[in-house]
This record gives sequence, structure tokens and C-alpha cells, in this order.
Amino acid sequence: MKPIAPEPLSDHASSTSKAAHFAEKIVQQWRNGARPDAQAVFYEHPSLLQHKSIVINIAYEEYCLRERGGEALDIDEFCARLPAFRSSIRSVILAHRLLADNPSFLTSENAPWPEAGESVEELTIVEEFARGGFARVYLAFDRTASRPCVLKLSLAPSPEGPTLGPLNHRHITPLLWNRAFRCFSAVCLPLLAVSTLEDVIEAAFQQSAAPRLVDALFDRLDDDRALIHESASETALVHRGDAYVLGIAIIASRIADALAYVHERGLSHGDLKLSNVVLSPNAHPFLIDFNLAGSGSRRVVRGGTLPFMAPESLRALSEQTELDVQKADIFSFGVMLYEMLVGTAPWQVAAVPQEDAVRRVLEAQEANPNPSNSLLQTHPLPVVTLLQECLQFDPISRPTAAELCDRLKKWISSRQNRGDRVKKRFFATCFLLVSFSAIGAIAWASFKESDSTVASADRAVDPQDASEFFARGMERLNSKNAASALVDFERAQFLQAHHRNLAYQAYCLNLMANPMAIDKGKEAIAAGSSSAAVRNNIGSAFIQNGQYGLALTPLNEALEIEPTMRAARYNRAIALFESDPKPNKRLSTLTCISDIKAVLASKPSSAEAYYIAASMFAAGSPLDPSLTEIALDALDEAYKLGENPQKFAREPLLAANLSSNARFKEFASKRRITTPKAENLRLVQPE
Repeated sequence: MKPIAPEPLSDHASSTSKAAHFAEKIVQQWRNGARPDAQAVFYEHPSLLQHKSIVINIAYEEYCLRERGGEALDIDEFCARLPAFRSSIRSVILAHRLLADNPSFLTSENAPWPEAGESVEELTIVEEFARGGFARVYLAFDRTASRPCVLKLSLAPSPEGPTLGPLNHRHITPLLWNRAFRCFSAVCLPLLAVSTLEDVIEAAFQQSAAPRLVDALFDRLDDDRALIHESASETALVHRGDAYVLGIAIIASRIADALAYVHERGLSHGDLKLSNVVLSPNAHPFLIDFNLAGSGSRRVVRGGTLPFMAPESLRALSEQTELDVQKADIFSFGVMLYEMLVGTAPWQVAAVPQEDAVRRVLEAQEANPNPSNSLLQTHPLPVVTLLQECLQFDPISRPTAAELCDRLKKWISSRQNRGDRVKKRFFATCFLLVSFSAIGAIAWASFKESDSTVASADRAVDPQDASEFFARGMERLNSKNAASALVDFERAQFLQAHHRNLAYQAYCLNLMANPMAIDKGKEAIAAGSSSAAVRNNIGSAFIQNGQYGLALTPLNEALEIEPTMRAARYNRAIALFESDPKPNKRLSTLTCISDIKAVLASKPSSAEAYYIAASMFAAGSPLDPSLTEIALDALDEAYKLGENPQKFAREPLLAANLSSNARFKEFASKRRITTPKAENLRLVQPE
């Protein structure tokens, strides 16, 4: 049967729900006889790749249809066609095999699962994060608290709420509430992170077969900053430039600390794996998914995930005997640490019936009780030894979680004290010396081209000390001669070091749109500046440089120091909005809307500010229809301040969300009425 050409994706891609509707049409064509080929769909419609759950569902449908057609598919070859989603697709297919082998596990396909835009209690569903045979996970927005959150719905009663309720640990996701909703058990959690450890490790090893630096983790985590508001005091757990193994050990030590806390309270997690740990943008790990958790150190195993299960757990699945579930957690931790260091699990699972899969993993564990490969052998012996102790067949031989945490922290401390930090300071000093010379050269070149009248007047009285150089720099700055002012502030710093001189150097570099403003601002902070302005200007420089995710940390710091700083709120709104990787920008709108409203409340004389705000309001209007009129009001103000109304219809977010509105259509017949007002809302002069 000849495939039916689907409608153009551009007509459907304005939201997750529309993209899902488009995907359903493609799947329906496959079911009607068209050849299923997910890879071809994503090649023709790459914007679908922005929706992880849709990608997984399309790939899963292809697998099921081809399997029903009699094809014997190799699960690894099938998943490898979409490397960015390989692990997630594999997990869904293995769950499919489990359900096929155990029909009693199947749940109703007609369950009233909510969709984007629907309300669940005080929450509005934004989009589906993930789904399984028994539950679905959603990104939601809490209307009462004005914050994004995570909602988990399960058709079966879940022990997760009662288990999480009493727990209070830095690296365990806390419970907001647990209640019944329709036919579901509902659990609401704060949105502390987006990417799972599985996502991050997979992305790191796609870039390199043997990552050397922890930077490989941040390439994935930086994309999450649009959704996550971390406190300004929340420093990065690991730092760019750290050795990869050191960063992994630090993250693993925090997971071990959380596990020790759980075990000390007589509980076990029951399903430790990479996808049950999420990482914040600053690399802080959080344990999630306590659905298989239980009380007591010995109990019957209720389930788990291959290949993370201990051999005694695999045997107990059929025998229904009690075992030390806390020691089984330690084995799972060892499998996690192995995959974090090497990029693959020590024992692979074939796409075969469950009983065969369990038997094959057990056979692989028995045949290779001390798994290793060439990459693992390059890692420090103390870390590899600890990993191998976790994977011991005899549960008694495995360390406790508290011992794991203690030994990892001791190794980390010894590694750091051996000179890593000293070497970093040395290279940082060399960099600053080079930067100082480069800034001087740039400023001097600009200075020579500055106004000759100002130059001749300056020569009449030459400054003699740091305070006089600083005073002249301020005069030049007030005369809008940032390049000349920069030279004076550098000279003042040379004669008498002070963070104020560095702050003004950074400010001048910002005015000159020079990316060195970032490092100079950091120098000012390192020298003792507590200025919110300095931090705001660093954030502005990151935005100027297109590094939106990195801008959020200094901007959050600025607002902790000075919560009402308009520039910081404006910059943070832009950074949140622009760092959202999805074209519809809907997710970021949830977090930036309060900032941009606060900026507009001050009635700025900036056409740009109202135009940007209109785009933000328009993006959020499908979730909150009241934002439509607010967006149109913002466009009116932008028009009055000189923005060109002809470009409104060409802006994709405005067109996608407002094109059917009569007020919006009126702008097409208008012409610019004045020169645009350009009040600088982004920078703040240091104190």
C-alpha cells in the first residue's frame, strides 16, 4: 500500500499536543498499511526531535508493528538508529516485552490521562515528560505557588507518597503532596532537575568514547537552566575543568549519602538505576522514583530493572524469598557507578521473554563476576576497587552505603589536595595576565581613536594617583567615552588594587560589547565586590554572547542581593526565555512571566522591552488565555515607543499565537510613528 503523505509539520508544531496529534496521524498511516520507519519521519520532520516522549512513542510503535509483521528485530540495532534516545527507547521496549510475557500486568488503554492545558487540582498540565505501562509523568505549573512542578499519575496505588513524606535529605526529591485524583494515585514533586543521570551520561559518551573532563556533563545540563531556578547560593557541585572521574566520584558520593540516609531509616530504594537519578543544572543529584521502596532490611523483592538487579534479587523473583534488600541496593549502585565511568552497563539485556532475560543476566554475572574493560582500567584503582566491592556476589562482602560515601569522600579529598586546585589557580593566574594585556591593547587602540578634543583637554592635567585616575575615568564614562575610561580604571587598579576599579573595567567592557566583561566582572567579585550591579552585568555579558543558560547564576545572585533590581529581572527573563530549546518557548514562559511583568510595571521607555514582553506573553497564552490581551497591550506600547508594527506578523511566536486576533491584525496596516526609544535596561553602573 502506498504511504499517505502526512500534512506539513509546520501546521502542527506550535505545541507539544499538536506535535503529538501529528505523530498519531503518522502512526495511523502505518497501521493502515504504510511501511513504519521512525528514522525517516524524524529526517523529514526534525522539529519532532524536540519532544522526547513523542520520539520514544513513534519508535516504540514502529517496533511493535514490525514485530507483529513477523520481523525478528535486534533491540540494540533498532535503538542505535536514534542514539540520543537509545537508552530510553530500549527501556520502553523491554517494558513491552515484560507486559507481553505477563498479560495480567496490562492496564486500561482507555484511562482518562490528562493532556496539555488540562487542570489537575491546582496544577495546569504543560506537557508529558515520560510514560510507562502503569504511570505517566508530567511537567505541570502550580497556579497557587506560581512555579513549575512534576506530577506523577499511577493507575495503581503507589507507596511513593507515604515513603517520601517523612524523608528530608538534600539529595532526595521531597514530596509536595500525595492524594487521589479521578482513578489515579497522584504525587506532586518540586521541579529540581530535568535531565536524568542516564541522559547526561549517554550524551557525554556520545561526544567522546572516553571523556576526560567533567565539562561533558554540563553540555547537556546547560539546556535545563530555562526551567530550573536554582538558588544563587547553590554553587556547582562539580566545576568545568575538573577531571571526569573526579566529577563522577563527587556526584556518586552524594547519591551514596542519600542512600545511606534511606538505609539508616530502615528503608530501601529497590530500583536504583541511572534513570532514577536526576541532575540539576549545577550537577546536584536527586534520587527519584520510590515506587519499589519498602521498609525493613529484609523483604521479598517486588521488581526492579535489568541489568541493575543483584543476583540474589534475580533469583528471588521466581522463588519469592526474602533477602537483604539494602545490600541489593549496593549492588545496583555498583552497576550505576560502572556505567557512569564506562558509558555502558556491565551486563547487557537482550530483548527476549522476561524469564530468559533474567536467566541470561544471571549467567553473564556468574561468567564475569568482576566485569571490566579497557576504559575502566584507566581509572584510579581506589575507585575501581570500591566499584568491584559493590558488585560482589556475596551480599555480606559488599560495603554499606555509609562506608561507600565515606570512602568516596576520602578519595575525593586526597585527589583535590594533591594539587588539582593549585594547578587551576596557576592556569587562572596565567590567563588573567594574558587578559590584562589584551584588554590594555584593546582599550589603547580604541583610546587612540577617541575624540581629539577630549584627548588634548586630558593632557592639560595628568592624574597622579589612583583616585585621580578613577575620577578622570568617571568623567570620561559620563562623556560616553568607555574606551578611554577603561584605560584610566586599569591605571587606577595598577596603582591601588580595589574591586571597584575592576567593576568599572567590566562595566566599560560591557558598554563596548566585549566578552572580556565576563572574566573582568568575576575578578571584581573574587576581589571582594558584593555588588548586585556587577553580577547583573556579568549576566548581561553572557546574554550578549549568546550563553543564556550561564547567565542565570549571576542574575539570580544579583536578585538575592537586590530583589527589586529591574535590570536583573529583565535580563533573567530574557535568559530564561532564550535558553528554552523548544521553538514554542512555552515551558520557559512559566518561569519568566513574573520577571517581565515586574519590569513593565516600572513603565520603561524602551520599545524593545515591550516587544520582547509581548513575545513572552504570546508564548504563554495557550496555557493562560488572559495573557493574550496583555501581549496585545505590550505591542501597543512597543508601537507607541517606535517599534515597527510591520515586523509583528513576521515574529513566529506572535504569529503562531495571535494571528487570528482582530487587534493583532490591525498592526498590519500601521506604520512606524517615531524613532524607537532605547533606554538601556540591561546594564547597571556599579556603586
